[in-house]
Amino acid sequence: MNGRNTHISAKEISVIDFCGVPIIWGFHNIDMYDPPIETKPTIGSHDYNNCKECQTHIERITTGLRNKYEGNSEKKGFPFCCPFHSNLVQNPHFKKEDFDEVPEMIAFKVVFTHQHIINNINSDNWYKTITDYIEYTIMSFGQMPKGCGIPLYLDDYYRYVIYLIENTKSS
Repeated sequence: MNGRNTHISAKEISVIDFCGVPIIWGFHNIDMYDPPIETKPTIGSHDYNNCKECQTHIERITTGLRNKYEGNSEKKGFPFCCPFHSNLVQNPHFKKEDFDEVPEMIAFKVVFTHQHIINNINSDNWYKTITDYIEYTIMSFGQMPKGCGIPLYLDDYYRYVIYLIENTKSS
């Protein structure tokens, strides 16, 4: 995913003036199409590159989400996976290829988040460090236009991160 395909539209614009001089334009009824982007891992003692479990998690999550993305005889794939995502095909800015790498991207985001937690849980400012990274990751999921549902697989990201946290053995 080289370039961004972000589009913002406002259905209403109002001028705010001060002493008869326009100083700012207010945008109302804003709609946004913002596809997901990749994130970067943070550095610490735990490195997913050297962890067999992390590599297994990446492989399993990618496979599961790829199957979900492509669909099967029982369930349709993206964007026809649900009524909300189906609405994307009506959006003139929607490009399915903006989402083709999402299954692998999410797998890495999950493992990067887990790595970040492992590497920072014992730091003095652990809460802020960890929640800031999770917020950064959530923002990387992009935004769907109104009526088109939540960012693709954001719910799976939460589910997988919680699973890894709950099933990691303390050292």
